[in-house]
This record gives sequence, C-alpha cells and structure tokens, in this order.
Amino acid sequence: MGPEVVLSWLISHLLKQCSFLIQSEISTIYNSTGDLHKLKSLLTTILSVLSDAERKQLQNSAINTWLSEIRDVAYDAQDVLDEFQFEILTRTVLRRNSSWASEMVRRLFTSRNPILFKRKMGRSVKQIVNRFDEKAVQKSWFDLVSSDNLGEVYKVQSQTSSFVEQSDVIGRDKDRDFIIEILISEKCTRNDVSVLPIIGMGGIGKTTLAQLVFNDNRVETLFEIRIWVSVGDDFDVMKICRSILESVTQKECLLSQLDLFQRKIREALQGKRCLLVLDDVWNEDRLQWEGFRSVFTSVARGSVILVTTRIIEVGSVAETVGTYQLAPLSEHDCWVIFKRRAFRTFGEEEPQNLVLVGKEIVRKCSGLPLACKALGGLMGTKQDVRDWMTVLLSEIWDLQNDPVLPSLRISYYHLPTHLKRCFAFCAIFPKGYQMNKYMLIHLWMANGFLPEMGKFDLEEIGRNIFDELVCRSFFQVVNKIEKWYDGEVMVSFRMHDLMVDLARWVSLEECHYLGEDGWVPDLKIRHLGVNLYSDLAHINSFSHIRKLRSFVLMNHSKNQISHHLMNALCMCKCLRALDLSRSIPPNNDIPLHHLKHLRYLNLSYTNIGTVPESVCHLLYLQTLNLNHCEALSELPKDMKNLMNLRHLYLTGCINLRKMPVKMGQLRQLRTLTKFVVCSESFSSTLSELRDLKLEGILHLGNLQNLKSVADAEANLNLKENIEGLNLEWVIDEEDILEVNEELLEALKPPKTLKMLGMKGYCGKLLPKWLLDNWTFFRNLTELSLSCWARVEFLPCFGELPSLKVLEIHEMEKVKKIGDEDRVSRGSFPSLRYLKLTKMANLVELVGLDKRPGMAEPFKLKIKNCPRLTTIPVIQTVQEVEIENCSNIDPYEGFISCMICLEKLVLSECDRVVLLLEQEKGESNMPVKELIIKRCTKQMFNKSPQFGLWRCFVSLSYLSFESCDGLIFLPDIVIKQLQFLKCLIIFYCLNLIGSSENDGLQLQYLPSLEKLSITECNKLLDFPENAMRHLSSLKIIELIGLREISRIPELPTSLTNAVISGCTKIYSLPDNMYQIKSLARLQIMDLPNLISLPEEMLCLTGLELVVINCRNLEKKEMIRPKKKNRWHDVSHAGLTSHHLWQMATEG
Repeated sequence: MGPEVVLSWLISHLLKQCSFLIQSEISTIYNSTGDLHKLKSLLTTILSVLSDAERKQLQNSAINTWLSEIRDVAYDAQDVLDEFQFEILTRTVLRRNSSWASEMVRRLFTSRNPILFKRKMGRSVKQIVNRFDEKAVQKSWFDLVSSDNLGEVYKVQSQTSSFVEQSDVIGRDKDRDFIIEILISEKCTRNDVSVLPIIGMGGIGKTTLAQLVFNDNRVETLFEIRIWVSVGDDFDVMKICRSILESVTQKECLLSQLDLFQRKIREALQGKRCLLVLDDVWNEDRLQWEGFRSVFTSVARGSVILVTTRIIEVGSVAETVGTYQLAPLSEHDCWVIFKRRAFRTFGEEEPQNLVLVGKEIVRKCSGLPLACKALGGLMGTKQDVRDWMTVLLSEIWDLQNDPVLPSLRISYYHLPTHLKRCFAFCAIFPKGYQMNKYMLIHLWMANGFLPEMGKFDLEEIGRNIFDELVCRSFFQVVNKIEKWYDGEVMVSFRMHDLMVDLARWVSLEECHYLGEDGWVPDLKIRHLGVNLYSDLAHINSFSHIRKLRSFVLMNHSKNQISHHLMNALCMCKCLRALDLSRSIPPNNDIPLHHLKHLRYLNLSYTNIGTVPESVCHLLYLQTLNLNHCEALSELPKDMKNLMNLRHLYLTGCINLRKMPVKMGQLRQLRTLTKFVVCSESFSSTLSELRDLKLEGILHLGNLQNLKSVADAEANLNLKENIEGLNLEWVIDEEDILEVNEELLEALKPPKTLKMLGMKGYCGKLLPKWLLDNWTFFRNLTELSLSCWARVEFLPCFGELPSLKVLEIHEMEKVKKIGDEDRVSRGSFPSLRYLKLTKMANLVELVGLDKRPGMAEPFKLKIKNCPRLTTIPVIQTVQEVEIENCSNIDPYEGFISCMICLEKLVLSECDRVVLLLEQEKGESNMPVKELIIKRCTKQMFNKSPQFGLWRCFVSLSYLSFESCDGLIFLPDIVIKQLQFLKCLIIFYCLNLIGSSENDGLQLQYLPSLEKLSITECNKLLDFPENAMRHLSSLKIIELIGLREISRIPELPTSLTNAVISGCTKIYSLPDNMYQIKSLARLQIMDLPNLISLPEEMLCLTGLELVVINCRNLEKKEMIRPKKKNRWHDVSHAGLTSHHLWQMATEG
C-alpha cells in the first residue's frame, strides 16, 4: 500500500507509543525520556503536514519519495518502540511468576544483559530521532501547509451521460425489461415518487443498464420528463439541483441559493410524471436523501428516481420499491462483447487458433462487460497466437487507459483510510484464493490495521470492516460453514480478479504474492504471501527480507518446507504474522525464539507433536492457531505468560490430553475452541476458565475426568458471548460412571446459547437444565446429542422455540422420543432438519405432527432404527430419507399428507415403498426426486391404479437401486412421468420390462435427458420406438444388460452414449450416422459386436472409445478423418500448455 495509506495511521500509532513509554518506568531506567519527548514533537510536526503532502504528491513525485522515506523511518521506529514495550511485558511476566530476582541475575550473563540492552536501545532511539529530524527539515522544500485534520485524498471523478449505443449492449435485455416492468407496475404508480436502486460492483454495467432503460421507447412514452444526473461520490444537493434544472429548462442556471433552486424545480415539474436517473451515487446519509426527495413533492404520481450505486447501504437508505442487484454477464455474452473488438479486422471469420485462447481470457473477466471491452480492444491489435498466449499467461490487466481499473480505483479512493489498508493487505493472496474471514481479521489485528474505537473489541471492529468491504463489492462471500460440533466456524470469501489487480496496484511497495516463478520485486515489501511450490532458492537474497512483517504460506496439501525457506524465516526478525499452515517443517522444528514482535502464528494442519517452548516468549502473541494438529499431545507449560493471547484454536487436535497450568491468567483470551480435562497434576482444571470472557465456540473434552464440583465451576452460564458449546465424555464400554448432578449443574450453559452438543453422556437422567427449563434455551437453534449409553427416554424438544436443527445419534437404550402429556400444538415451530441415526431400540417418535400449520418445511432423515414402528403424519416436510427401518408400519395417508414433499429417499423399508401404490392421492404432489433402494417385496403388484404414482407428475429424477422387488415398471406409471428428466435403474436383477412380454416403454417420457440402466440381467429388448422420439435425451448408459439383443434407434439429440457388457449385442443402431450431436461413444465388453455402421464415418466430431470388443474387425477402427478421435482419449484439466498446443495446431 502506498505511503498515503499507512503514514497517518503509523505516525498516530507511534505518538500513542511515545506517550505510553514516557509515562512508564522503562524510559527512566534507560534514560530515554528526553529522546522520546523530542520524537513525539517531531511526529506531531510531520503529522500536521501529511494532509497537504498527500494531496500534492499526485503532482510532485519528490513529495511521494519523501513520504515513502518517512514511512520507512516510521516502520523502523515502531520496531524500536516495540522493543521497549516488550521489555515492559517481560518484567510484568517475571514479577507475576515471582522469578524476578533470579532472572535478572541470569540476564547479566546473556545477550539480554540490562547494561548492554540500555546502550543498544539508547543508540536506536537517537538514530530514529535524527532520521525523523532530517525529514522534518525537508518539509520546507515543498511549501507544505500545516493542518489540524488529515483532509481528503484527491479523487478523480468521471461524468456519464444518458446516451448509449444500444447495438453495442449485449445480454441486458432481460434486466432492462424487468426494471421497466417495475416502473410501470402498481408499486410505482401508487406512489408520488418511487426510488429504485440498481446495485452492483464497478464495471458490471449499472450505468449501461440505466441508459437502456432511460432510452427505451416504453419509458419515453410513459414519462413526460426524463432527467439524467451523474452524481459521483460527492452528494452535493446544490450541484444536483442545478443539473436537474438545467436539464429541464435547457438553459444555464445562475442561481446560488438552494431554496431558489428547489422552488424553480417544483415549478418546472409541477403535475408531470418524471424519471430521474442519479448515476453513481455513494451517499448513505438518510437525512440528506429525505431532504433531496422533498424537492419532488409537486410531480405527478408514478414518478421514479432510478439510482445506480455500488454500495448496498445506499440502496437500503434510498429505496422505496425494493432494489435490483445486477448480476454478471454470462460467459456467452462476454464472449460476444470480446470478439466484436478482438476480431474486428478479420471480418466474419473467427480464427480458431485464437478463439480457444480468447475464451480463456474472457473467463478471467468473470462477467464484467467493461473488462471484456478493454481486453477485446487490446487483443484486436494482436493477430499472432503467441501474443494472445502472452496476455493469457501473464495476466496483464492493469493496462494504460484501461476503463476498468480507473472505475475500481474510484471505489478504492472513496474508502476510509482504515478500510484502504485492510483491503490493500489482501494483495498477498493469489487470484481465486478462498480466504477465511476470521483468519484475515486476525492478520489485520496482528499488523495493527484495526483502529481503536472506544469500548469496541478489535474483533468486532474487524468484523465490521470485513462486512463493509463485502457491501462495497470488494469481497465476495463464497460459503458460510458453521461446523459448530467440531468447534469450527468458517466464512470463506474471495476477491474478484480485477479487485486483486486493484489491491496489487495500490500496495505495490508493501504487499506481494510470491508465485511459482519465485520473483520478488526489488521493493521494500513488508507483507508477503508465498506459494509453497515457488522457486525459493534465491529468497535469502531478497534485500528487504529482514523487514518483512507478514509471511503467509499458501498451501493446500501437506508439503515439506525447504531449508531455503526456513533459513529465510530466521532472518525475518520484524515479523508480526507467520502462517505455516498445512506444511511440514524440517524435523518439525520451527524457529520462533527470535520473533519477539510476532502477534499471529498459524501452525494448523501441521504434523507437530509439541509446540516449541519458545512460543511462550512471544509476549505480543494474539492468535495461535493449532487446528487439526492431530499429533499434538500437549501445549507448552508456560503458556500462562502469553498475556496478550486472544485466540487459541485447537479444533481437531484429537490427541491433546491436557491443558497447561494457570490458563486462567490468559485474561485477554476470547477464543478457546477446545479444553481437555485431565486428572493428572500440572494441568489446568475447568475452573481456570471462570474469569475468562470467552466467545464463539467451546468444546469441553474428557469431562469424565472431572472429580469435583469445584473443578467444574467455570461460570459457563455467565459467558453470554459463547454461541456454541460441545460437552464430551469418553467412557470405555465396560466402565460405569455415575454422574454427579451438582457437577452437571456446574456445566450449565448460558441462556444465550445458540448451539449445544453432548456426546458420550453417561448418566441415566438428563441434566435438569436440559429437561425442564425450556424457556432457558429460547435462542437455541441447533442441538446434537450422541452416544448416550444409559438414557432410555428423551423429550421431543418441540418446546424450544428457535430450534432449527436436531440430531440424535447412537443411543442404544432410548425407546421413545417425546411425551404425549407434554407435547402441545405448536411444537417445533422453527425446525428445519431432524436426523435420527443408529437408534437400535427406538420404537416411537412423538410430537412432529403437532407442528404449526404455517411452519416452514423441514428435512427428515431416519437411518438404522430397525425397531421403529410409527412415524407421525407430517404435513410440513420437504425432504424425507428413511433407511434401514424395516419395521415401520406407517399410518394411512403418511405420504399423501406431505403437501410440501419434494424429495423422498426410501432404503430397506419395504412397507413404506409399497405404500406409494396403496395410498390414494386426490391431487398432484410436488415430489421432484424419488430414490428407492433395496426393496425386496414385489412392487407394482396389488393395485391396478398404482396409488400415489399417478400423482407424481412433477417428478424429474427417479432412481431404483438394488431393488429385487422391481419386476415390472408398468407403462401406466411411465405415462404419468411427463416431466421426468433422469431415470436411473441400478442392479435390479429381476426387472423384465413394463410387462411380462414387453421391454421398458420409454417412449412415454418426452422430457427425459438421461437414461442409465445397469446390471439388469433379465431386462427384455426395448420396443423399436422406445427411444427414437425422445427429443430431449442427451445421455444414455446401458451396462450389463445381458438379455437384450439389439439397441433401438436412438434420438438425434444424443451427445454421450455408453454401451457395455451387453453380451448379445451384435450391431449398433442403423441411425447412428444421423446423430450429428454425438460427441462421445463408449463401447466395452461387447464380444458379439462384429461391425459398426459405415455411415458413422460422417460423424466428424465423434470421440469413439472401444475396449474389449474382440470380434470387431480391425478395419472398423481405421480413423477415417482428421477430426475424428477413434481411440481412447483421456483429458486432463485444460492447462495453458494444452491451450498453446491446441491453438497452434488449429
């Protein structure tokens, strides 16, 4: 990041450090008080002119150089002052541990000799003062003006107009029509003035869409007056009013008072229906918006203000009829935009050797039309495929005069300073990399990027910054996973490639990602992301490696760290953040003793068995991530010294057996994902957590080792910021452990808890706080209970008002869930997912039928409950999966009453399967997916009407797997499946066809797209016309059909076909040559196949794979044309090398 991003923050931070040190005893001890006062004065002087310097640097490169030099001095000063504060922390730890005297004596004979340290620090402070003094003198060279505030960074702002060349716009017709429909809808016509924001990231086409709407004939007819105003980041009401009035009157306006402007506008618009487009709005101030809208009180009903903006908050502040989120263009539309410019000199011809490379370039644009235009224009000047490959492989995006990056730069310049530095830091990540939200916040925190804001924790400030960058489209959230039962919460996100380019551009001198080429620019890089596969042989020669503050390894699989890299790390004594996750250090040795400035250490997914004791000397350490270090058995014994530690991640440390003593001294600790109770001495008891302000997810393991209530008193019920709690007992089967009720009471969670898990609980009765006090858990959304060896009864938990997920697993003695006396109508009002598995003695399930009628649909999964006999009739279920529940005897109407059912999976539960044809259905059911597995009783046998099968008209996916009871699939059933897209029949050994004498009557499936039939040994030949007219069929797989002797004519829509193990087949269908769309034909294990249709020679795009067809004449395998691929071809991922080869061959 440039000096303008970090300097004001750095110097402000240094001033705070100076003030703190001046007031501490350390400055007196080391005789540094005078120098610190002078340093503080110099910093104040420089800070006062920063605002003016940052403005003038755009016109004067010498000022930019001066700012860069000051930044370098400031970084060095921060390291020196950190050393002072580290000495204060060290003395605090020594006093607390009562080892002050002995340690001070020991230090006399080490490099930390206080006399030598005093001389060293005195010299360092004087050097810093002299360097700042020199820079303070130089400010007079530039005529810089002092200021009490930092002011605003100068921003370049572009103007837009309402004009658009409609023939140049691709892919926005549906968006245009949708917005116009809103404009003429009742929602707009019933209001005097409606506001509709169009929201999207820079370069996505918001302005273009607004121009299309503005110039549409329907809009011209609808609105008497149409006005276009380009606003920009300065929401100047006077300026906007001037533009509106001049647009309406077509005259220059010389008024100077806002009130006069507004009166004139009201007069000009009186009684007229108006459309006002405000393009590129940034203002989030609701009061300003309300004041601006008051200008339009005189317009006719149905008038609209159409706003384009990149910021979601602007939309929420301004909108009155909803917002429109503009999506990226499709790859096809992007390709059309790109090729118009790239191939403009080729006429109608598209050079095929360039098309393949061009489509890969377009894919990098990720749906941004501006990027496609810019790159298409660039490639239009290049006709050699080598030049195209150079652009593709070099990823050259920050082109001069490129219209995309300037639009993104405006977004960046508009950010507050603290957002700028947080965004710019992300340049250390490669393109396409998915980052973890919480780890990024910890990295920001380690580098001091998060501003202090009163009573707010740094973590909360970091979350707010992240969310704001998401709202402004700088980040894109990819996935949110809350595996709370593993103690893991992850929100992954990525940056659009153009945003990565922007981050790299603004942070060129500060942040760098070291790719596989191993190239590091000769700049003063402070933050470095490294690909483990990089060529690191010369990294030690990187001149500024000693100044690195962040070193983050990008690695997706456990690989050995090279000695080059470890040697380099030994030189990085200024590091604040070190991430070696998913790596294997040489000899599992990680040099940490010299990293006294370190705040963030990530060793997750490594093979370390022990954490080096030297980690306990890292007194600044804030975050220690040891997630999934499966070999880790214990933590360093002196971890109590880490007085600044805020986050300790231990999820997945399955062999961790105890916690170090005095964990309660870690008073700053906020995150502790796992705590293991140990009965051995020299380990912490649970009571050490009593005074810690923990938050997030907490897993308490080996609770069977709790021996007394005093040891269990952790004040869990008072820790209201804990969202997820997992309690785990580990008991051998032969052991019997009586659980003390008072001890259980000590484990009572906070009433604000959202997620609770209890595994291995060994008591006979439920804890009172779980059984009785339902109002206590009003916020509980997820409950997981597993491996309870002695409990015989469970309540239905239906009284928990917020419960969304209920999972009960492996409770061998539980016979009943729910109590009729306690269940009331309105149970499970919020339930979304219920899972019951491995309940060997469960007989009855009570309460689900009492859900409110208006409750949201939920998913039900019951697996391996062999004694379960009844399931309540449930209306509001969306997905049902029942497996290995052979004794279920469902009520009449069990399935037909499921009015929301979309997916049904039945495995090893014959009675429920047969119910499908026994129940009467009076109306169509919404079922879209039906999967039946391992049904042994004969299906489609009792009722000629076939019950509910006649109601499955919406079915799109049907699968039978290992169903010995499937003998016939009647045509009357098939005829109902008009919308079926996929039919899978797998290992149904007794299937004959649609009747005793007919094969499957597939001709009644007009929507079928995929047909797969495997290992149905008795299946008869298909009727001749079974497939010919299936015009939607694209994929067919016929495998192991040993009784069929011929394949019927196939539809011309087919793209992929597999015919294998059909031993009686001697020829392929005669109409194969007509299937022009056929891309791949795979024939295997057809011993009687003797020839292929001669006409197949015309299928020039066909890839033919032939395996083990011994009687097929060799002449049939002659490759007839260059474009045919009549052999076995295996395609790896399309790499740059493949693109080059295919392009040059073309």
